[in-house]
Amino acid sequence: YRAGGCALCTYLYVLDRPEYRRRGYARALLDTALLACAALGPVRAALAEVEWPPLLPTTRFGSQLIADAQRRLHFFERLGARRITLDYVQPALGPAQQSVPWLRLLLLPTPDAQDEPSLRRALDLFLEEFHSALAQEAGRALDAALLESQRVQVASAPTLIVPLH
Repeated sequence: YRAGGCALCTYLYVLDRPEYRRRGYARALLDTALLACAALGPVRAALAEVEWPPLLPTTRFGSQLIADAQRRLHFFERLGARRITLDYVQPALGPAQQSVPWLRLLLLPTPDAQDEPSLRRALDLFLEEFHSALAQEAGRALDAALLESQRVQVASAPTLIVPLH
């Protein structure tokens, strides 16, 4: 998302078998993705969307899926990720899909970490570009109220970034 210089790193996956876990493959994938993004322009913030276990509806997600989400959070914690204090709702990704309120947005560590005012500006631009792109892709009108709510939170949060736990 070039307007804010943000990379949204989603759908990072390493096969769930012992010979592939805890070998540095996910970190290498992420590093490679960020290098590719940096070739397109400055990366002011590397972001990730994660399922937030306390928000997962138990009627839809069983105990095993919630435990898996918790393990993913531990991976991001080991990576040095921090949570963005935003009641993040992912807009619908397609025409037949709904928004997703059980995700949270993380800030991944990057070599060129931004100061908080610069990060707030980058996130504000990212949110506008992200919401607009998803609305266009879904063939829907932009959910201006949702976007504005998230932008206000980014601008007014007393603390924008906190540890995962």
